[in-house]
Amino acid sequence: MNRILIDYEKCTGCRICQMVCSQRFVDGGFNSRAAAIRVMVKGIFEADVPVTCLQCKKPLCSEACPTGAFYRDAVTNAVMINEEKCIGCGKCAEACPFGTLFLHPSRIVPIKCDLCSGNPLCVQHCPNEVLSLKSETVVGEKKRKQLSEKIATRRVNK
Repeated sequence: MNRILIDYEKCTGCRICQMVCSQRFVDGGFNSRAAAIRVMVKGIFEADVPVTCLQCKKPLCSEACPTGAFYRDAVTNAVMINEEKCIGCGKCAEACPFGTLFLHPSRIVPIKCDLCSGNPLCVQHCPNEVLSLKSETVVGEKKRKQLSEKIATRRVNK
């Protein structure tokens, strides 16, 4: 299964990812409140933090849905919402521990990353390569590498 990885240190807050994503959820235009990825401003120094669905293996959004509107895409394995079954109650957004499901400003169905059929627009258009689509097998690779380098440095410095 693939998911979008975010290199927070590279994000400049341009919000291009948010704008191109919103095109999928807005007919003929842009609306930053209608995007499945959002760039949030956090902290004293106002760090830009992109947030989007993590494509959880055990999605709490799906478990909270009273109509069973959630399913996995057969090709991308992304967690999807069946718009015909969705009643717009918002239970999925409440249940998401990461706050990455958004209520659409004008439609009943919530906004959730569907990985753009396996080729996410946000990843394609990010000018600083903040976003990348990676398989779950490499999700922790960067952290493992950083940890092993830290341990190796400690051993050399002893």
